Order: sequence, then C-alpha cells, then structure tokens
Amino acid sequence: MTLNSNLSKLRDKFIQRLMLNGNKATATNLFEEGLEILKSKVEESSRSEGSKSKKVSPLLESLQDKSKLQIFEVALNRAKP
Repeated sequence: MTLNSNLSKLRDKFIQRLMLNGNKATATNLFEEGLEILKSKVEESSRSEGSKSKKVSPLLESLQDKSKLQIFEVALNRAKP
C-alpha cells in the first residue's frame, strides 16, 4: 500500500465523518477549503518565523515541502492523545 493510497483513505474517512445528512459534496468542499487554509498558515508561519529570527522551527521546516494531505496527516497525528 502506497503513501498516496493511505492518505486517500484517511481523507475519505475524514470526509465521511464530516458529512451531515449525506451531503458529501459539501463535506468535500469544506475539507478542501480547510486544507487550503492549513497550507497557507504553514507557509505564512514559516515566512514570518524565518524573517524574525532566521531560525524556523523544525516542524514548520519539515512541513514546507509537503503536500496539503501530508500536512493534514501530520496535524491529525499530532492531535491524537
């Protein structure tokens, strides 16, 4: 099983949980918009941190070159108990 298929399954499962009254299109749009916001926040944080202290945190540095789904996976894993 490849990384992309694992991420796709994780994405699908999250969207299934996000759905209300079977409205999958709305849940998918919300998920995609959320990923865009998440990616922009990572990019914004890494730019602002880099300009202030010239030292970017290891987490932000590792997220800079990742896709939106990979950032989502990291965020989801960090939110686990």
